[in-house]
Amino acid sequence: MSQKIFYSFQKKNAYKQEILLEREPKRCIFIQNPQAYRGEYGSKGSDEQTLHDQNFFVNGMFNVVDGGFLSGFFVSEIADTGVVIGPYPLYEIDVDQIAATGAKAVINLQTPSEVRSRGVDPI
Repeated sequence: MSQKIFYSFQKKNAYKQEILLEREPKRCIFIQNPQAYRGEYGSKGSDEQTLHDQNFFVNGMFNVVDGGFLSGFFVSEIADTGVVIGPYPLYEIDVDQIAATGAKAVINLQTPSEVRSRGVDPI
């Protein structure tokens, strides 16, 4: 039986007293039953866990490496190439923004684990 923790990131600009929240839905970590842990992180020499379907508290600590903060959706053209780049679209309006550039194809550079961890429909 796993338990879930939902969370999101925010950035704080102390000088301007502003807080910027992520644009994406909350992230989810699935915490596994500690009795199922078999030393996987010790055998690789690190307690850092990436976001995936099995995360464990090890010796009372939970060290998940997840640094993908996404602010607002944007696309940028690489000068004189016809290539536009940007984060993955989450909403129909994001897809409309890509289409407005005249893009004919999209290349997704996310790993399957990243797609699963963010709850994105890969279809």
